[in-house]
Parts: sequence; structure tokens; C-alpha cells
Amino acid sequence: ESVTVTEREIKLAAATTFRMPSFDGLVGGITAAPSDPERLWTTYFDTEDLRLARWGMSLRHRPGQGWTIKLPAAGTGPVLVRPEITIAGNGGEPPPEAVDLVRAVVRSDKLQIQTRLDTLRRRIALHDANGALVADVFDDEVSVLEGQRPTATFRELEVELGDATPHGLLEVLVEELRQAGAEAPDPTPKYIRSLGPRAPLPAEIPVPELTSRATCGDAARRAIAA
Repeated sequence: ESVTVTEREIKLAAATTFRMPSFDGLVGGITAAPSDPERLWTTYFDTEDLRLARWGMSLRHRPGQGWTIKLPAAGTGPVLVRPEITIAGNGGEPPPEAVDLVRAVVRSDKLQIQTRLDTLRRRIALHDANGALVADVFDDEVSVLEGQRPTATFRELEVELGDATPHGLLEVLVEELRQAGAEAPDPTPKYIRSLGPRAPLPAEIPVPELTSRATCGDAARRAIAA
């Protein structure tokens, strides 16, 4: 059984010396509730030529969370808006349900492990005056692993929005984070960042730009020419 949600988040890079500001009372009685740090072990699967990465997709497994497929983001702004599909299951090989969801991109190629991440996550839940959850702020310290040895590290902040997020809160949160020393919003996903010099890459099949009057023949000719 799969669960689909629409993820809405904004990402900002931060230095190791970054100190999280207080968000209490920023907008309309907002209160902040920090959680205990959590360790996330993430394994990303892709083809040898990184077809999922090329198309802005990812397939990962996390113990206790199962398999997650993230589809291409909508729009080009700093806020990532993309469907996220979760399928229960243990690690090892991606389950058939997950493979079916990325088959159009992967086609007959084999999915294999491309990167493993060890993330120390600190979560701050933001609630309104009525106690409703309106947003989450995540502070992730990420290590890219080769075996058990970290080969690269980076720190990433995420502001995750929900249906109850009040108008204007995102802008205020981002400004607070920037004032505290975070970098400008960057929509690059963790998987792409973890690939280092292997990313970003163009899609291996070019998508021709067509007008509203284009025919199927036009599409075929442009694809062949590319």
C-alpha cells in the first residue's frame, strides 16, 4: 500500500557554526517546540547513468520509513513542490511497486545503490495560538558515506509547509534564518547534492519544445534531430 502527499518545502544551506534562532512569537503567537535529535540512515537507488537524478526524481529507503519516490518538482522557484509517494517495506532491493512508479524513466535499466547518507536531524515544530501545527523547521547535518566512512558533509535547513501554514509565515521564517547566517534558498535536493561532481546532469532523452499547434510528427522530428 502506498501513501501520496504533496511536499512543499524551502531549503537553505548553512555553515557548521550556524545557530538556530528562536521562532517564538514571530507571527500571530507562533510557538516553537524542539524535538530530540534523530538519526536518519538513507540509501538512494538509481541507474548507472543516474536517470532518476537527470529527471529530477529520487528513490530512497530509510529504516522505519520504508521506500519513498519523489517526482519532479513543479515550477522553478525556491519552494520545492513535488509529489512524494511512500511504500512500506524493508531495505535490500526496491519493491516492484516502487520500480513500477519510475519505470518510464528507468525503462529496462537496473536500479542500484548510488549513495548512502547519515543525517543527524533536529526538528522544530511550529504551532499557532490554537496549538495547530503550521510548519516544521529541520536542521540536518548530512554525511555522505562510502562504506562506514564519511567522504563529504553538508548542512541543510528545511522549512516544510502544510495546509495550515498562515500567509506570510514562510517569508518571515526565511528572513530569520538568513539573519542568523543561513545562505539564500536553494532548491537542490539532498540526493543531488550528495552526488557531488557527478551532478547535475541533463536528461538523457531531450524533451523538444513545442507550440500549442505542434503535431505528433513535429514532436517526432524534433526528438530525432536532437
